[in-house]
Amino acid sequence: MLQDEGAVSPVIGVILMVAVTVVLGAVIGAFVFGIGDKLGEPAPNAQLNFDYDADGNSLDIVHDGGDSITPDNTGSLAVSGSNIASNGSDLTWAPSGSTASNNNNGYVLGSGVSLTSGDDIVTVASVDSGHTVDLQWVSNGGDQSTTLGEFEAP
Repeated sequence: MLQDEGAVSPVIGVILMVAVTVVLGAVIGAFVFGIGDKLGEPAPNAQLNFDYDADGNSLDIVHDGGDSITPDNTGSLAVSGSNIASNGSDLTWAPSGSTASNNNNGYVLGSGVSLTSGDDIVTVASVDSGHTVDLQWVSNGGDQSTTLGEFEAP
């Protein structure tokens, strides 16, 4: 009836100490090797206003509040849609000091350019009824993208 349970407590203690050491080593290793930095940069949380002119079928995309869109948090912006010209000829990018490329209608913000509330971003010359236009954000590294806003013409 008598049992020797004196060794159970030290064994459990050693197992717990090893587990804590492994977890600490993993956390410290993640910071040292920069694994936590590779999670990616978030897209700016910017509200957009889509101002559609039904008479001229044009669409102005305006920054309407939230985070500024700057070269620090944005690699490029792009407009996509079912009737957007592939060479970007129907797009007029508003901010000066920046460059627009014809590749995927991309737009790279110039140094010192900051899009804030009230700033025009881009005008799309021809958006027919029922067509959708998206404003895409691409990260500085080009490895992430997301849709900042979407509009469907009435």
